[in-house]
Amino acid sequence: MYSNISYSGELKAKVIDVKSWPDTAILCKYDTNDQSFMRGFNQINDDILGEFTSVHSFIDNNYWSPIESVVMKNYPKLISWYETSSEMIFFHFFEKDSLSKEYFKTMTDIYLFSDQDKQFLSDMKITKSKNKKSFAEKYAQTDDVASREYTIGIFGIVKKIREQEEKMKNNSAYKKYELISTCKVWK
Repeated sequence: MYSNISYSGELKAKVIDVKSWPDTAILCKYDTNDQSFMRGFNQINDDILGEFTSVHSFIDNNYWSPIESVVMKNYPKLISWYETSSEMIFFHFFEKDSLSKEYFKTMTDIYLFSDQDKQFLSDMKITKSKNKKSFAEKYAQTDDVASREYTIGIFGIVKKIREQEEKMKNNSAYKKYELISTCKVWK
């Protein structure tokens, strides 16, 4: 009954303890100013969660954040993912075949929250807090179970962000900005 559960820590190493370089990493600089970002992507093929691509941020000294988002599969020719802050939703995307080029463009759609989003922001804060707390309590486990639970929480957060972005995209009352960044694969 439990033959598909892995206790090797492989999932944990790719979604939580990303100390080694991820499968793919990009460094991007916005064309409008000096801000830049670095994202890492890991290909995951888990017996229970299935296949997905995790998204990480570079922290420092080759350390990467635990999984922050997942690459969306609804646009087959794009690599796209969501982020959120207390003020806005970010939807980043670029063409998959761009990874083979020296430099490529990444688009970012930014939607600003308004007063009508207080409930969404409150729910997101609680959800993120619960996910982090649950993970912190189970982090010492050597198996992949805590990593799966944390990742499922991230899936839920991404789903809520995606639903909110759809709502904002179809409402002209929301302010939307587009940013272009120049990126390259970083090794």
